[in-house]
Order: sequence, then structure tokens, then C-alpha cells
Amino acid sequence: MSINTNLHVLYKNPDRDHPGVKNKKWGEYRRQWNENQKNNFVSHFPLFLDLDISSGCNLKCPTCIQTLNKQKLELMPSILFERIIQEAQDGGCFGFKCHTIGRGEPLLNPNLPYFIEYGKYSNMIDIRLNTNGTLLDFDLSLDLLQAGLDMIIFSVDGIDEEYNKSRPGIRFDELLYKIRNFVNLRNLGKFGTFIRVQSINFPYINFDRYVEFWKGLVDEVTIVDFKDMNSRSYNLQGKWKCPQPWQRMSILSDGRILPC
Repeated sequence: MSINTNLHVLYKNPDRDHPGVKNKKWGEYRRQWNENQKNNFVSHFPLFLDLDISSGCNLKCPTCIQTLNKQKLELMPSILFERIIQEAQDGGCFGFKCHTIGRGEPLLNPNLPYFIEYGKYSNMIDIRLNTNGTLLDFDLSLDLLQAGLDMIIFSVDGIDEEYNKSRPGIRFDELLYKIRNFVNLRNLGKFGTFIRVQSINFPYINFDRYVEFWKGLVDEVTIVDFKDMNSRSYNLQGKWKCPQPWQRMSILSDGRILPC
């Protein structure tokens, strides 16, 4: 049975990699990540956590469940975050991402740099951030880098007017300025943070142009398959299985766990 994934790498800079690869635990982490679902092996604790540190978003993207469901803003409190990370550390978890699928914008939580720093002090080797990037400024960018962020994933659907169509609320040239500043700060400070730009696979986006635009600036360019939140089919069967139950778990801002 094949392992289904909706992430596709279009470009990767061969001279840069995730800083976690230098950690002696990295090999075991990625071995379990790749093999557990193939062998139907359930680890004692999830290998990775998706944390909904902010349930709301500052954009109103037309195809997003945030916009369709009018999700209210709730911020994960520090005391809950600390409890989660303590349990994760005790359970042998390797890392976490500040973001859950289809939820909020993590930069809305003012404690985000502290959360990343706390995770680093708790021996997490893979700390990631998914963000639309629109709230970044110089101070916040520097705080995230200094906190020890391993990987930042900018959600950028297309370039120029493609982006303006996909992400109303900020223009592409404004976002590009913020991303370039983050990259420059990373490079000048010689921080290890790995930088990915990612788009949803919308049919109106020219991805040859997209890759050419970004590959001289960021470390990796990826696309994820489009999921129509207004049209869902249930009880499907196929010759594939989702790998995520063997890899990770999603926790909402109030501590509840998403079953899927």
C-alpha cells in the first residue's frame, strides 16, 4: 500500500539543510518518520506535534476554512504550551510546528518567540513555523531567529497578481519585502533557520515561473495539493494510506486534540 503525501518539492538548495541534521538524534527521528507508517508501528508518543497557538488569522483567503467557518481568535496560553512541551519531552517527541492544518496565523500570538526558545531548551530538534508572513517586521524576525527556530515555511500562493488573487489583505510586493528582510537577517546573523516558500497547487499559478522567482532567495520551494473545503467525500477507499497517524498529532489552542 503506497504512502500518500500532498507535499511536492520543486526546488531545494543543495548547499543548505535543516539545522537538525547535525543532531545525533536526527537519523533515528527521520527513520521512524519514514518507516513507522509502512510497518504500522505506533510509537509510545507522537514523533511530532502540530500546535494551534493561534486559532484566528489576519487574512481572509477565499478558499480557506478560516474564512468559510469564520474562525474566532483564541491564543494558546503559555502555561498550556509549557505543559504540552514537558509531556512531549518526557515522551521522546522530536519537535513541533506552530500551526495546524487549516487553522490560524501563529504570528498573532505574542509569545511565539518564547515558545520557540522554550522548545529549544526542552531539547526539541525540529521546531517549525508555518506563517503567511504578513505580520513580520525587523524586531519579530530577529526574535524568531535568535530563539532558535529551525525552519520557517512561508505560505505564498503564486507571485504578483496570482498572489493578490489568492491572498487578499496584503499585496505581493509588501510581503516580498518582509521575506527578503527575514532572509537577509538570517544570512547576516549566520543563523541556521531553513527557509521554505510554499504554495497551494492552484491551476492558475505558473509554477515554472514561481520556482525561478524564488530559488535564488530561499532554500526550498514546495507545493501542496489543493483541497476544496466546500466539497468533501467521506468513506473513501483506495490503495494508499495517510501517514500522519503514525507521525504526528494536532493540538488545538485550548488543549483539545484533533482526531484527524
